Amino acid sequence: MPGPLTEERLDYELRGLQGWAYADGRIMREFTFADGVGARAFASAAGELIAGHPSELEVSADPGLVRVALCSAGDGVTQDDIEVAHRLDALVGKT
Repeated sequence: MPGPLTEERLDYELRGLQGWAYADGRIMREFTFADGVGARAFASAAGELIAGHPSELEVSADPGLVRVALCSAGDGVTQDDIEVAHRLDALVGKT
Protein backbone atom coordinates (compact mmCIF):
# COMPACT_ATOMS: atom_id res chain seq x y z
CA MET A 1 0.00 0.00 0.00
CA PRO A 2 1.36 3.42 -0.88
CA GLY A 3 2.39 5.71 1.94
CA PRO A 4 0.82 9.03 2.82
CA LEU A 5 1.41 12.04 0.60
CA THR A 6 3.75 14.76 1.76
CA GLU A 7 2.14 18.01 2.90
CA GLU A 8 3.35 19.74 -0.28
CA ARG A 9 1.97 17.02 -2.55
CA LEU A 10 -1.35 16.97 -0.69
CA ASP A 11 -1.69 20.75 -1.05
CA TYR A 12 -1.01 20.42 -4.77
CA GLU A 13 -3.56 17.61 -5.22
CA LEU A 14 -6.26 19.43 -3.24
CA ARG A 15 -6.02 22.40 -5.62
CA GLY A 16 -7.40 20.08 -8.31
CA LEU A 17 -10.31 18.90 -6.15
CA GLN A 18 -12.99 21.53 -5.78
CA GLY A 19 -14.80 21.35 -2.46
CA TRP A 20 -12.44 18.85 -0.82
CA ALA A 21 -10.57 19.77 2.37
CA TYR A 22 -7.97 18.13 4.58
CA ALA A 23 -8.71 17.69 8.28
CA ASP A 24 -7.97 15.09 10.93
CA GLY A 25 -5.69 13.06 8.67
CA ARG A 26 -8.21 12.62 5.85
CA ILE A 27 -9.81 14.44 2.95
CA MET A 28 -13.50 15.28 3.15
CA ARG A 29 -16.24 16.78 1.02
CA GLU A 30 -19.93 17.50 1.40
CA PHE A 31 -22.08 16.94 -1.67
CA THR A 32 -25.45 18.71 -1.64
CA PHE A 33 -28.53 17.80 -3.65
CA ALA A 34 -31.95 19.35 -4.17
CA ASP A 35 -33.62 16.59 -2.18
CA GLY A 36 -33.14 13.32 -0.36
CA VAL A 37 -33.82 11.27 -3.48
CA GLY A 38 -30.81 12.79 -5.24
CA ALA A 39 -28.68 12.37 -2.13
CA ARG A 40 -29.61 8.70 -1.78
CA ALA A 41 -28.98 8.00 -5.48
CA PHE A 42 -25.53 9.57 -5.24
CA ALA A 43 -24.79 7.78 -1.96
CA SER A 44 -25.70 4.44 -3.52
CA ALA A 45 -23.38 5.01 -6.49
CA ALA A 46 -20.65 6.39 -4.20
CA GLY A 47 -20.97 3.40 -1.90
CA GLU A 48 -20.31 1.05 -4.81
CA LEU A 49 -17.33 3.14 -5.92
CA ILE A 50 -15.69 3.27 -2.47
CA ALA A 51 -16.46 -0.33 -1.49
CA GLY A 52 -13.27 -1.79 -0.05
CA HIS A 53 -11.61 1.64 0.26
CA PRO A 54 -11.14 3.01 3.81
CA SER A 55 -13.77 5.70 3.99
CA GLU A 56 -16.78 7.15 5.76
CA LEU A 57 -20.07 7.88 4.03
CA GLU A 58 -22.87 9.78 5.75
CA VAL A 59 -26.23 10.56 4.14
CA SER A 60 -28.82 13.08 5.31
CA ALA A 61 -32.03 13.06 3.29
CA ASP A 62 -32.93 16.51 4.56
CA PRO A 63 -31.66 18.72 2.93
CA GLY A 64 -30.00 16.21 0.58
CA LEU A 65 -26.48 16.05 1.95
CA VAL A 66 -23.80 13.38 1.53
CA ARG A 67 -20.51 13.60 3.46
CA VAL A 68 -17.52 11.54 2.35
CA ALA A 69 -14.18 11.14 4.12
CA LEU A 70 -11.22 9.22 2.67
CA CYS A 71 -8.06 8.03 4.39
CA SER A 72 -6.37 4.81 3.30
CA ALA A 73 -3.04 5.27 5.06
CA GLY A 74 -4.42 5.44 8.58
CA ASP A 75 -2.17 8.38 9.33
CA GLY A 76 -2.57 10.40 6.17
CA VAL A 77 -3.93 10.67 2.66
CA THR A 78 -2.56 8.58 -0.20
CA GLN A 79 -2.65 8.99 -3.96
CA ASP A 80 -5.37 6.30 -3.97
CA ASP A 81 -7.56 8.61 -1.86
CA ILE A 82 -7.02 11.43 -4.35
CA GLU A 83 -7.99 9.19 -7.26
CA VAL A 84 -11.16 8.03 -5.46
CA ALA A 85 -12.04 11.68 -4.76
CA HIS A 86 -11.77 12.47 -8.48
CA ARG A 87 -14.03 9.51 -9.31
CA LEU A 88 -16.58 10.65 -6.71
CA ASP A 89 -16.55 14.14 -8.21
CA ALA A 90 -17.22 12.60 -11.64
CA LEU A 91 -20.35 10.90 -10.26
CA VAL A 92 -22.03 14.24 -9.63
CA GLY A 93 -24.47 14.80 -12.47
CA LYS A 94 -24.49 11.13 -13.46
CA THR A 95 -26.83 10.06 -10.65
